[in-house]
Amino acid sequence: MQHISMRTSGYSIGLLWFAAAVIAGEAPVLPPALAPVAHVQFPDLRESSGIVASRRHPGVFWSHNDSGDTARLFAFRRDGGAVYPPDTAEYHGIDVAAAANRDWEDITTDDAGQLYIGDIGNNGNARTDLAIYVVPEPDPATVEHAAATRRIAYAYPDQPELPAPAGQRNFDAESLFWADGTLWILSKDYDDLKTRLYRFGALRSDGVNVPDKVGEFEAGGMVTGADASPDGTRLAFTGYRAEQIDGRQQVVGFLWVFERAPGGGFFEGRSWHRRFLAGQVEAVAWDGDALVLTNEPGDIFVVPLDSLERVAGTDSGAAARQSTD
Repeated sequence: MQHISMRTSGYSIGLLWFAAAVIAGEAPVLPPALAPVAHVQFPDLRESSGIVASRRHPGVFWSHNDSGDTARLFAFRRDGGAVYPPDTAEYHGIDVAAAANRDWEDITTDDAGQLYIGDIGNNGNARTDLAIYVVPEPDPATVEHAAATRRIAYAYPDQPELPAPAGQRNFDAESLFWADGTLWILSKDYDDLKTRLYRFGALRSDGVNVPDKVGEFEAGGMVTGADASPDGTRLAFTGYRAEQIDGRQQVVGFLWVFERAPGGGFFEGRSWHRRFLAGQVEAVAWDGDALVLTNEPGDIFVVPLDSLERVAGTDSGAAARQSTD
């Protein structure tokens, strides 16, 4: 990931809620802080860069560190405690063989017991080794080792050159999710602060996959985590932006939730939005009718869906554009 202090200007105001406030003559106000429900209790998970709820082990969440760590996964409960061993402070995670952590940014799961780890961080927009590792989900209460069975290499279909030139540095990503039997990626843009949605077709292990770009959305900030509901009907993504409020630069988190239109794309149905203070939020996961978020220091937040505000007009596609070919 890239710290907010490295980018302090040029933030696009693309959100409908902000436009409505300007029309109404209202100035942006500092949103309330989220209160963490817990904190990660073991020091080896120094930055929960991605998170997903297990579909095989109720109450378990999987996470991982960002770049600079070995290839390993961590299993914990919503209270921040490790699943195994009983002495949480001594938990060192589950080593993943046949994988390397160059810049792990998100994790997701399918219905068949497979975890997908996104080695998709690309701050310099110059990587030629972007990949997603497939790991059969281990039993977090009994094992200390796992292994990747596949490596899915990929490249963006619309990146003009390596590295991307100034003004087109929009090929970083920290958001990976599973829906409709395949993987999807949301980009983390540096130059226009939209997010672009990519959908994989067949997931090949014997070459470089080139996903289809199927949509884009005016996120209004840098998107750092995403998750689809298990039935694939809802998409949530989170991130943060810098806002000038009362003469000070503030790091403001945001959360978007989309209800998929029947037969349509993720950005074409109804949507909900919330701003908050929670530091640099890094990851989001569905947990029933609530969303679990983690930030860089390891705080855990639970956001009920009914705490988000409906964004008017998004069910008609006013704020988004997505192909449904």
